[in-house]
Amino acid sequence: MFQVTPAHLATQPHGADGSMASEDSAPSSPASDLLAGSTDWPPWLDLLKALPTKEDLCSTTSEVGAVIRQDIQALRANLQGLTDRVRHVEAACDTLRAAQNTLADAEETCSD
Repeated sequence: MFQVTPAHLATQPHGADGSMASEDSAPSSPASDLLAGSTDWPPWLDLLKALPTKEDLCSTTSEVGAVIRQDIQALRANLQGLTDRVRHVEAACDTLRAAQNTLADAEETCSD
């Protein structure tokens, strides 16, 4: 994880394009102010240091994705189990209806 610190800024004498910074140039950015001896951190620098890195975000996203996939698989298994139970209950109801119809037919035959 890359963090910007005053020590890191102090050890980087060159600009963003890799060229050496001139010693007589005026500070042009808050980072330059830090190099010039300012001890006050800009408030955004603490926020910037607290931001997660791309690697942190990718890792977290992968972990969350794995948990979600496991939850989806568990839900699918639960749904399959419920579907099997519903089929079993429907089959039992069909059997009971058939038995009830047979019983009703037998009662009609006996009453005639």
